[in-house]
Formats: sequence, C-alpha cells, structure tokens
Amino acid sequence: MYDIIIIGAGTAGISAYKQAVKHTQNLLIINDGPWDTTCARVGCMPSKVLIASANRCHDIQQLDQVGLKGRVQLDCTEVMQHVRTLRDSFTASTLKEVNAWPEQHKCSGKAEFIDASTVRVNGQDYQAKAFILAVGSTPNVPGLWKAQLQHRLITSDDIFELPTLP
Repeated sequence: MYDIIIIGAGTAGISAYKQAVKHTQNLLIINDGPWDTTCARVGCMPSKVLIASANRCHDIQQLDQVGLKGRVQLDCTEVMQHVRTLRDSFTASTLKEVNAWPEQHKCSGKAEFIDASTVRVNGQDYQAKAFILAVGSTPNVPGLWKAQLQHRLITSDDIFELPTLP
C-alpha cells in the first residue's frame, strides 16, 4: 500500500509530486497521456508566446503613431515555427525533470477507482492511504460538431501544430 497516489502528471500533479516526495518515497504518480503537461504542450505557455508575437506585430503596425517609419512583413509560418520551438523547449524541460524521477514512482495509464483505497490501471490494482486528484482537462467537442464540422474545428490541442495561422 502506498502512502500517496497522485492521479495526473500535469502542472498540478507534478507540483504535488515534488511536495509529496519530500515526505515519503512510498508514492506513485499515475498519468494517462503525455508526461509533458498540458500547460507546456498546448496550454498557457505556447499560447502566451503566440499572444506576445501578436502584440509585437500590433505594436509594429502602429509605429507611425509614435513618429517611426518602417515596414515589417509578417510571416505566419515563421511565427508558428517560433511558437513550436519554444513549446518544444518547455516540454523538454518538463520531461527532463519527470524522467529523473524513480521509475517505481511512475505509472502510465488510466486510473479507475475500484473502492475508496484502490485504483486499477492497466489491469493492475494499486492501493493508497491517500489520493491526490490532479487530472487536468482536455477540449470537449460535442458529437454533432465532430460529425458535421470536424474539418473546420481547431482546438487548443491542434492549434500549435498548424504550419501557419488560419
């Protein structure tokens, strides 16, 4: 039986792990999906890079209002490559940290509660005295939208893979 099982290895789960491991080595963190956090991969970090690029573009377009003259050409393909390059740096940093954790502390798969002290992952049961739920989120596209508009939908999980801005 573990002292603590953390479910989810996003930003909150990783923070919980860093604190919990200070108090016990008898813990497990379970994650269903990539171990590089939504924030770093498709969330706040790359979106802020894209927003910063848009703000710089806007400022450049307004240079004449402050007496500056010049012309800058916007290349959306290069903007998106810049976003992906920084995003890849963010995720690599997170993965470097997670990969340094002891393997016996990590489990990949979807956790399902069996009872108040047991979760099942990939057919294996794990028990703990306490659980921390840090499951994060993912975009939810209603079925009708998926069926009728899939070719036109872009979610936060998709946007940073686009070669250029739409």
